[in-house]
Amino acid sequence: MAFRIRKIRTKLQLYFMGLIGVFLATLTVLYFYSLRYQAYYTLRNEANALQVALPKMVKAEQDFILLESKSLQFLLEGETPNLNRYNQYSLAIRQLTQSLEEQPIINKLGMRASLHEAQTLLQKHHEVFTDLVGKLRLRGFKGYGLEGKMRDAVYRMQTLKSLPPLAILTLRKYEKDFLLRKDDTYRDTLHVEAQKFIAQAQEKIRQDAIASRMAVDTAEQAQIKNLVEEYVRQFDKIADIEKTIGLQGGQQGLYGDIGNTTTLIEKKLAKITEEIHLKTKSLTNSSTQLLYIFTITIIVLAIAFALIISYRMATPIVVLDRIARSVTKGLRNQEQLLDTIRNQDEIGSLAKSFKEMLVRLKSTIAQAHERNRKLEEFAESETKRRWLTEGLSIFNEILRNNQIDLDRQAFEIVSEVVKYTKSAQGGLFIVNHENTQDKFLELKACYAYQRRKYQQKRINHREGLVGMAWATEQTMLVQDIPEDYAYISSALGEAPPKCLLIVPMRSDEGIEGVLEIMSFVNYQDFEIEFIEILSQRIGNALVALKSNQKTKELLAISEKIAQEAQEKEAELRKRLEESQVWIHQFEQKLNKTSEEAQIYNAILGRVYAGMFITDDHFRIQLVNLYVAKRLGYKRGELENRPVELFLETENQLWRDEQTNRMVLQLPFFHQTVEGKVTDRRGNEYAIEVTAGKIEAEGRTLYVFLFNETEANANLQPTAKTANLKIAS
Repeated sequence: MAFRIRKIRTKLQLYFMGLIGVFLATLTVLYFYSLRYQAYYTLRNEANALQVALPKMVKAEQDFILLESKSLQFLLEGETPNLNRYNQYSLAIRQLTQSLEEQPIINKLGMRASLHEAQTLLQKHHEVFTDLVGKLRLRGFKGYGLEGKMRDAVYRMQTLKSLPPLAILTLRKYEKDFLLRKDDTYRDTLHVEAQKFIAQAQEKIRQDAIASRMAVDTAEQAQIKNLVEEYVRQFDKIADIEKTIGLQGGQQGLYGDIGNTTTLIEKKLAKITEEIHLKTKSLTNSSTQLLYIFTITIIVLAIAFALIISYRMATPIVVLDRIARSVTKGLRNQEQLLDTIRNQDEIGSLAKSFKEMLVRLKSTIAQAHERNRKLEEFAESETKRRWLTEGLSIFNEILRNNQIDLDRQAFEIVSEVVKYTKSAQGGLFIVNHENTQDKFLELKACYAYQRRKYQQKRINHREGLVGMAWATEQTMLVQDIPEDYAYISSALGEAPPKCLLIVPMRSDEGIEGVLEIMSFVNYQDFEIEFIEILSQRIGNALVALKSNQKTKELLAISEKIAQEAQEKEAELRKRLEESQVWIHQFEQKLNKTSEEAQIYNAILGRVYAGMFITDDHFRIQLVNLYVAKRLGYKRGELENRPVELFLETENQLWRDEQTNRMVLQLPFFHQTVEGKVTDRRGNEYAIEVTAGKIEAEGRTLYVFLFNETEANANLQPTAKTANLKIAS
């Protein structure tokens, strides 16, 4: 008698115990082979990582040289994104080579010497590139580094009037030619031109002195020589750095060293990677063949288990699932498939019970479908009715709350219509009755409204679709809209609408306007019915609103007449008040004149050559003629500029120690202190200065009076002359 297992639980336990045994055997073999593969693939992965990281390092250093070596971030901080990426990849490559060298399998492959040589090349390349970065930052660009100092020397030369601008441009030309072509001949030419430039400038100063019968200004000659030599020195430093970096196309200097070491590193790492791949390939091939054999065996066993489980258990379950899904889809006569299940276990018993249940379920499903259909029809009609009722209540509230302002009412109506019907845009046109001989539709309000064909606010009778709807007094539903009629714009672009609904707004007196809305989808019948009902209510509301506006206008006219009478009555009173204001203003002018006289008397009471008058923020408001000429400015050029730019003193009572700014803490003309003034060219003159605070016209003014010391007596006007200038 054959042994049969009639319980599914026992069958599943036996099947899964067999699968677990196969799985454990597979895991054991895979574990031992994974240990063997790990050493090979770790070596190959690190070699591949070297091949990936090296081009990134080279690209980072090239991007830095081409794009960021002159950037403001690099010149100020010494760091850039590409420079950080270079350091990251350079460190990673050196760590990878160190890791490869420490692998035990490297000794077996005989590659330790090659890896050590690659490490030496990488270290040399890093040192050369670091040196190049330092040179580039030292050289600078525009207003930074050596180039900034060179430009500063040029700017100072340009401020000297005795230096001809054409000669300065000649020097700059040779400078730019050298920086562009990297040719030392331009450097030598610049040196020669600089010496000529100095000699010509000094000769010009001498000739000017002879012509004016004055002594030669040796200080100015020395200043010119120092500025030009300073410019040449900074240029020579830049030229030396350019030579160190590499002049001709990057084939020399640091550029050349970087290119050479990069080429050697690429060749050496490529050779190392190739050797690793060749030597590990033979080792992995033999291991792979054994693994394939074992894997195929496992797969065959797994397929056998799968076929057994599928035939014994899965096939009946699939049949039951197919029949269950057929019930939900409404298929018939699927219960005959239950006869194919002949299992003697729980599945067979389930098939018999399911067949009996299926017969009863069919009739129940048919009855449920009929009930659902009726419920859906009722829910749809109820939803439309509720939507219509809620919409009318919303617009009734809008019409009730806006019975005075026509523009506001029109905008709230059209915006709410567009939102409630989920349209794309809409416009509200109202009939203009001001001229009975020339009635027209006027665009009173719009929402997301962009019309190509009718951008004007006026539409005449029978003009366009809106004008035709006004003339025919019929609702127009257009689903084939002309391409140039309108468009709907959004963040994704523009598109024409799919459906256009134009509804005249009727009232008891006739057509009051037209409502136009557009949408990307077609309007349903209940939505059109809602808009037509709403349009009639809007028309009646417009009639009432216009009547209210006419009443309001009549009231405004009567109020205007009453207001004019009140204005005439108050006119005499206003004239009396104006005469009193004039008397008050005249008294203020007299007081102002008295305060100004006090200021001038306080200043003129002392005899000083120079005078600054500032506001309470120490910004110059007025200077005398002596100060303007002495400093080389026009009076208007000194106004609203800080007095600290031209007048300085070391007295502690004149400055705030924390902010190092001028804060006058002395009473009016308390004492005289020593200081200095600076003219337009930067020349400084020693002075004796006194200062004080004056209140005038509701303002606080500070007055600074000074005389130059005896060291500058030969350049100082007499006290009498200074007095006359102050008085003027």
